[in-house]
Amino acid sequence: MVLTPGLTRKQLGNKLLVEINVDDQCDWIYTNPIETDLATPYSFEDYIQFVSEQYANDKKIVTPIGTKCKGCEFYTKVQDEALEKRSGRKECWVGGGAVTDAQFNESLVIELWGGKSGNNSPIENLLQANKFLLKDAERSDFDNKLISEVDELKPHHRREIQITKIKTNDTTPHIEVDGLKSVLDSFTYPLHFIDFETSAMPLPWYEGLKPYEGVAFQFSHHMMHEDGSIEHKSQYLNFEPGEFPNFEFVRELKKALREKGTIFRYHYHENTYLRFIQKQLMNDAKVADRDELIGFIDTITQWKMNDGGKEYTAMGERNMVDLYDIVLKYYYSPHAKGSNSLKHILPAAIHDFPILKEKYSQAIYGKNLNVKSLNYESKIWISETHQYDPYKTLEPVFENYDAETIDKLVEDLEGLADGGSAMMAYNMLQFSEIPADQRHRIKDAMLRYCELDTMAMVMLLEGLQFAATKK
Repeated sequence: MVLTPGLTRKQLGNKLLVEINVDDQCDWIYTNPIETDLATPYSFEDYIQFVSEQYANDKKIVTPIGTKCKGCEFYTKVQDEALEKRSGRKECWVGGGAVTDAQFNESLVIELWGGKSGNNSPIENLLQANKFLLKDAERSDFDNKLISEVDELKPHHRREIQITKIKTNDTTPHIEVDGLKSVLDSFTYPLHFIDFETSAMPLPWYEGLKPYEGVAFQFSHHMMHEDGSIEHKSQYLNFEPGEFPNFEFVRELKKALREKGTIFRYHYHENTYLRFIQKQLMNDAKVADRDELIGFIDTITQWKMNDGGKEYTAMGERNMVDLYDIVLKYYYSPHAKGSNSLKHILPAAIHDFPILKEKYSQAIYGKNLNVKSLNYESKIWISETHQYDPYKTLEPVFENYDAETIDKLVEDLEGLADGGSAMMAYNMLQFSEIPADQRHRIKDAMLRYCELDTMAMVMLLEGLQFAATKK
């Protein structure tokens, strides 16, 4: 440990670690079996002995395949295997006899979208039926609901479309055109697209915060006008160490969204954080404009209410539209392989809607170009060099670690799957010892990183607008 010169005991505040009696917890651990997915049950001591022996003898512990394989950290891509990198997932699936070496590169059942299925995991049901390839799956294996004729996709319908397209080698997108057109026509211009970057540290950076209490330190904001013109309208980033950003964050967001029009987010993260910051405001009477900020948050969010024991969702008059929800209801792309993360949906949309490739493979994006940017002089988002994926054009926030690698490290943390680089960068910027030139390089990288997140939403909506006109 290296201490900053001049640091005093008083400046460190209360002790972070204190002694507590854990005899009861230890007794429970010693007297209960360890939860594993191995066939043999183990006590705590027996399990320690088992894994120690396996490690000492360099023996692999073979575990059964399952839904856990979807997030396998030892997964490699086809291009990685060409470099003779080993795939842990492949060793389990091929080595365990579930599929052959050739079948492994087909669509496995773990690619099946499992969202909105409650406790009834469709992937687990297929595995229990010894079905390991999506082409062998039937909807009756996990769902017996009848498909109703509607203008939007239901979860069971979406899964059946995914399976059917695998069976028939159909790589075209599925669009619910009528429903999509109806919802697109309901929007009010100008359209606003926002994305937040946040952090929740076990040891908070700011006095008065609890462990894992959320901090919103950055947002990006793109705007699309009715004539189709697009601009990166505003942004906010707090990168000074020791400055609690949440309330200033909301003030700046309020300024950014003062012009009326539909606001878009992607998934629930932005709504969740705004509702959380509202609670912080309610508990801080020292904030002069507290009531104004609380009212603004109510205007653009939704929240749960209870009326006589009946729960319902309340919504502000400008409640943010969830673009993720629009994707689920109206658009399925085989190229996303069951994922609906923006980082997977955008490359899929670029493949499905040629207008995006035609437009953004040109030098039209920049500070003084047709599509206005706040951080790029000139940027070509789509190129064959970067596999037609705008996210692959981003320079690393940290040397030797690209954004994709860092995001992979935190993909199991709900809500952080697409923000690992920004979170790590912000936490690094809280150290005052970082040289000024390095601090500004990280700041610039963070601004460009977040700018793409809202531009990705713009591109996706443009693709959906194009699809809605093709019936």
